[in-house]
Amino acid sequence: QGWITKSTAAWIAGLWLLKDAALYPLCKPGFETGPPGGAQSLIGQEVKVITALDPRGQVWLKGERWSAYCPEATVAVGTTVRIRDTDGLTLIVEPADESPR
Repeated sequence: QGWITKSTAAWIAGLWLLKDAALYPLCKPGFETGPPGGAQSLIGQEVKVITALDPRGQVWLKGERWSAYCPEATVAVGTTVRIRDTDGLTLIVEPADESPR
């Protein structure tokens, strides 16, 4: 014998489940993931080189200068490159004519 009867415990459990079922639609949007944000949203975008990448330089992205690094090649001013990753505030890029990895 406990301090609560079995029927009372069953009622409490049933009401608790009903409460969860009723509130789930209100909480569900908080658990859904949206489009990537931050640095992840930049990956795949194509940008113009504004100072030669040898291997470091700068690119123009959404009206701002960004530091960029292209480990595979020297890239001339005016060339379009694709962002493949980030390292802090530095964009890791590759020539846009290469296939995405």
